[in-house]
Amino acid sequence: NRAPLLRLNREITIDSVICDANGSTFCLHLPNAHFHNLRLALVGPHQVANAALATAACGKVIKLNEKAVRKALLAAFVPCRLEIVQRKPLVILDGAHNPMKARALATALPLFGKKFVFVVGISATKDAAGILKQLKPLAAGFIFTRGSGEKRFYAPKKLKAIAGGGKAESDLRKAVSLGRSM
Repeated sequence: NRAPLLRLNREITIDSVICDANGSTFCLHLPNAHFHNLRLALVGPHQVANAALATAACGKVIKLNEKAVRKALLAAFVPCRLEIVQRKPLVILDGAHNPMKARALATALPLFGKKFVFVVGISATKDAAGILKQLKPLAAGFIFTRGSGEKRFYAPKKLKAIAGGGKAESDLRKAVSLGRSM
């Protein structure tokens, strides 16, 4: 009942953060351990914060071994979270399902240095306007589609209307193909 509280930017601090399209490098300072020049395979500053919190949590359960921490961070993988599935042309999968996640995506995407064509399908229970608002400044274009559980997704034409433009393609495969061609 008296679990210790570890807070980011208080008991857990991060500095010397360098993010690029291949991951991140940072220094992590915990109450009982300091790690310099850690390399994280995940892309984006939000992933550095997540890695810091996960490392701190592990440190409350087991004694942290620096070599093991380094190896784990290099091997870290989160499917469909800024997942680069192809480099040429660049194809990234991300399941940003709310405005906060879309903002994290939008913060990390400039690491790739260009505007993007977004192929987007959004569940009808989600804040489509809030998600699209975060992505719009980075958009060279939108192709709106839906996933396989079609009843659960906004209709592509509805998303197009919410965004104030873009293309609507109900067939996911055709939407992806169209996105690659733009």
